[in-house]
Amino acid sequence: MSHLDLLRQAAAQAPVVVLQRVEPHPVGMALGLLSVALGIWLSRSGAADPRWAWLALIGTLVGMVLYVSWKQLGAGWRVDFAARRLSPVGQPGADVAMQGDGWMVRTGPGTRFAHMAVDLMHNERGMVARLYEHTVLRRGHRKQLSALADAVAERLGAERTGPRY
Repeated sequence: MSHLDLLRQAAAQAPVVVLQRVEPHPVGMALGLLSVALGIWLSRSGAADPRWAWLALIGTLVGMVLYVSWKQLGAGWRVDFAARRLSPVGQPGADVAMQGDGWMVRTGPGTRFAHMAVDLMHNERGMVARLYEHTVLRRGHRKQLSALADAVAERLGAERTGPRY
């Protein structure tokens, strides 16, 4: 079961859900960049031994694999459905109390290429919080993220806007 499916199920049933972005662990990028830098430095220093080039290439490839496969939880929001209250997790900001009407849960483009986001909006205040963002390279991801937005909107008693898949 994917991370998005687990989030959707939690949003549909749990009294409180934490929506945190899944991000690549920085070790993969660091290893890849260090390996590239090592390869450039060795090629300029005159080290003609091909074993050094292979070492740099293997380090770069291992860094790429780690970047794609090793994930960690990033910033997000803790959503208390009964209290209609959101609290930031791992990021600066204040709690959001959803009082009154005019609240919307919107799906739309994310901040990065091929990302889709779930935002909490208000008619008068505009965008209040980016609840969740995920890569949507496959149609299945868009469907899962749309279902997550549907579940959050229904549980919060907010209008659901934006594209549905």
